[in-house]
Parts: sequence; structure tokens; C-alpha cells
Amino acid sequence: MTNYPIPAFPKSGLSLWFAASLAFAALYGGIELHFALSSPYVVEGNARVFLIWLQRFTNPALLPGDLIADYFETVTPWAYGQTYHLAAILGLTPLEFSRFLPIVLGVITAGYAFWFCFELFPVPSSAFIGSILLSQSMWFKDDLLSATPRAFLYPILTAFLYYSLRDNWFLIHICVFLIGTFYPPILLLVAGVIFLRLGRNLLHLRQAATAAAFSRRDLILSLTSLGLGLLVMLAYAWHQNTFGPIVTGAEARSWPEFSQIGRIPFFDDAHPWHFWFKGIHSGIKLSINPPLVAAALVLPWLIKAPDRFPLARAVNPQISILVDLTISSFAWFFIAHLLIFNLYLPSRYTQHSLKIILAAAAGIAITLLLDALRSSLSSRQSWQRFGIRAVTLGVWVMILFYPNLFWQGSFPDNNYVVGTSPPLYAFLQQQPLNTTVASLAGEADNVPIFGQRLTLVGEEYADPYDVGYYLRFRRRVVDLINAQYSPSLNVIRDFIHRYHINFWLLEKSAFEPGYISPKSWLWEYYTFAPEAISRLNSGGGTLALAAQVSACSVLTTDTLWLLDSQCLLNRP
Repeated sequence: MTNYPIPAFPKSGLSLWFAASLAFAALYGGIELHFALSSPYVVEGNARVFLIWLQRFTNPALLPGDLIADYFETVTPWAYGQTYHLAAILGLTPLEFSRFLPIVLGVITAGYAFWFCFELFPVPSSAFIGSILLSQSMWFKDDLLSATPRAFLYPILTAFLYYSLRDNWFLIHICVFLIGTFYPPILLLVAGVIFLRLGRNLLHLRQAATAAAFSRRDLILSLTSLGLGLLVMLAYAWHQNTFGPIVTGAEARSWPEFSQIGRIPFFDDAHPWHFWFKGIHSGIKLSINPPLVAAALVLPWLIKAPDRFPLARAVNPQISILVDLTISSFAWFFIAHLLIFNLYLPSRYTQHSLKIILAAAAGIAITLLLDALRSSLSSRQSWQRFGIRAVTLGVWVMILFYPNLFWQGSFPDNNYVVGTSPPLYAFLQQQPLNTTVASLAGEADNVPIFGQRLTLVGEEYADPYDVGYYLRFRRRVVDLINAQYSPSLNVIRDFIHRYHINFWLLEKSAFEPGYISPKSWLWEYYTFAPEAISRLNSGGGTLALAAQVSACSVLTTDTLWLLDSQCLLNRP
């Protein structure tokens, strides 16, 4: 398949480098797993939106008729849900499975990354460097350990790239199906790569007979893979449409939820650099961490100078797949901006794929540079040889130990949430399955996971993309704010009847001025509940709910009050 010279190396060396790649990936995942298992009340923050409905696989009666659970079930990709379903059949709860899943995905990704890098440049140490840089890059963010659909994109996308270089069309089709059913946005990147590689291969063929044979085989296979991807995307779009339509760009610009102090900080006209490059949802999000991935930027120059970097002759010409992935990533990034929110968030099309591109290219570049330094040792003076060896050692120390040396305590990066109210969770689990808790407290996000009962609203579930869902959710929040900070007990009673509230969960700071401030996620609802928020922040008047705390509390912790709604209804 290749027409480039392959350096000689011991076969045992290849296995050792591959095993080392897996070992480091397992080490990083093991650090994460240790923390995840440190308490029964640990959950990854982003995973909660999916875990609330996935719990139904272990107990179908949980969260009956819940708006939040039903919504996130509809936006969950099919294969992702079925993976958790299989885990439930095997006896693992969704919460337990979400803790072990990241280490498995990390090791699989490291393995495919190794063989992908080896296909690009058949030097085992280079494949190891590319693999470990990708592992570090992934664990510096919480995408992999979130155990959400986007965690699956890394192993599947690296597998797709590897099988593309191997020209294994059967497994390419499998990858297309898996990408589309685990994380549909990345399917567009894959389609772009297939299209660009097909076009490049046709252009480079010279003999008419070969070109004809190529076009018949690869054109048909390319079209079938693209057709398969289209069918998967249509199926996902049809399933997701239950709570549509998608919010338009014009609507989003007028909503505080998409401002820089909102739940989804997207629009930022005052800072275009931040908007286009650094915005978590709108920007390219190019991550140069670990710093050695920056070596990827010099690779094109190194490849063009084989006289100075002899190993460059061994680089597979199909390294153009990195260019194709880059072009596809940026093309879909800008298309997503043009079709704002219809293709989800623009940053999703660059931030993940660029990690793979930079890691693979950096592995090759670092190897070429180190080999050139090693080759020059014989012509150097003793002090120069010492300097070269010191530089080489320093590079390897950075490759192997950078996260542990410079990011102690914060690597792997995580978004884990530790539940701090076990008495609350235990109390709620004893209540009927249709028990609904109304709360503006941050603990409301944990009620469906640890308490396994319904929460009316919660910051983590304020997803403003689908209008059919979010307008109902926003109405709940606004009604809750108005009731919680009303001077009238009748308003509270009406709210309890309207939403069938069983308990009211309050933070002990809930009635202090400034509780709903620009630093709070609730601030974006100021426009819709101005009187209630002003009443709270002014500190004036008597708030009806505050006056009932002592009489109606059924559970008290250091930071929370849990009020019985039936008691509130019966108060004079």
C-alpha cells in the first residue's frame, strides 16, 4: 500500500511502544476513576442531563412523565442510550457505568491513535508520542470523562482515520454508523474527509484504466458511506424533533440565556477575538496543551527538508488525511455559524478534531527533530553533545511527565460534582416515585440523580436550544421565582397546585439580598420576573415563604431547608 521506505526496528519494540501507550492512557483514566469512586455521591456535571433518564433502564418507574427526563431522552443519540441499556442489563447502574466508561474509552482511543500515527509514520516511538500527546490533550479537558455522547467521538474518529489509511471500507462504514449514532455532529466531519480524499485520489491518478477501476470501486463505496451517514442523520433529526423547533439566531440574540452572563454564553460582539477563537461555544478553541503539540506547526517545513531531516522520507504521503480533516473541520465550523444552532455549536467541529490533528503531527515532528539532533552528535564537540543529550532528555521528560510535574491536583481535569446532602437524598428516596421538588438551589441538579425524584427546574437542565422544551422550562423558572419571592401565600398555593409540588427546597441564603445576582444562573430570568427579584434584592416587605420556614420544614441541613408543600397549603 505504501511507496515510502520503512525504517528497520525490532518487532518486539513495536509491541512495547504500543503497550506503553495503553499504559499511560490507563494511568490517566485510573487517576480519574480513583476520584470518581471516592464517594457514592460523585457525578460528572455534564453527565447529569443524560443520567436522569438513563436511570429508567434500571427502574422504568423512575421520574414518571418528567419534562426534563423526556426531553433529554429525545436528544440522546441511539447508540449512546443502548450502550447504557446494555450496561444496565449487565447489572451496572448508569451512574456506576459513567464512572468506569472514561478509562475504557481513553485506552481504546490511545490504541487507535498509536496505529493511526504508525500508519502515517512507521516509527514506533513516534506513534507512542502521538498517542500519549492525544491522551494528555483529552484528559486536560472534561470531554472524555464526561461519559456523554461526545466522549465517544475520540475512539470512533481515530478508528475511522486509521481504517481510512488502511482502505478498509467495511470498517469505515461501521465507523460512519457508530459516529452517527453516538455523536451525530462529527459525522459531518467524516463526510468531508471522505469527499476530499476521494477527490484528491482521483486527481492524482494518471492512467486512465487505473482511474476507471478506482472510480468504480471507491466512488461507489464513498457514496454508500455518505448515504449511510445521511440516513443516520435523518433518523436522529426526526427523533429529536419532538421538542422543536431549534432556536433561531435572531431569537437567541434577544435571549439573555445566550449572552455572556447566560447559561450558554455565545454572542460577544464586544470581543470578536474571544468570539471567534476562545469562546467555549462559538470559538475554534485551539488547545495547545500539552505545549509539545505546538511542534505540529513546523511539520510541513520538516517534511520539505529531507536532506536535513532524513526520516522525513518515511512519512506516508497519505498524511494528507490530516489536511483533509483540518479543511473539513473549519468548513463545518463556518457553516455551523451560518446556520447557527441548526448544526449545533460551531466549536464542536474544531476543538475535538484539532486535538487529534495536532497530536499526530506533533509526534512526527518531534521524532524528526530528535533524530536530526541524534544524527549530528558525531560532528559536534563534547559540550555540544552534552547539550543535545540534555535537550533530548528534557523533551522525553516533558512527553512522559508534563501533566504530573506542572498540573498536580488538576490533571486529569474534571467537572465532577460531589453531593453534599446525603440526608436529603435518603429522605427523598423514601417518598413516592412521582414526588416533585421545587427549588432554585444548586442542589436541585442533584435531586434526580441522588434523590431519584423529580425536580421542577435546575440550572444543569436549562438547555435553551429547542424552543418547544425551553419555553416550558423557562415558564417554570419564572413562576417559581415569582412564587418564592411573593408576599402572598395565595400565590404560593396556586403555584403548588399548578405544578403538583410536594416539597420546596431552599438554601438558607435564599432570602438574602443578592441571592439572585449577575453571578447567579437565575439572573438571566430577571427580565421575566423583575418585581420578584427586585423585591428580594431590596430587602423590603415580608416574603410569605420565608415566614413559613420554621413551621413547614421537614428536613434541615447546614445549608438547606426542605419544606412540606401540604403544610404550606394548610397554613392560615
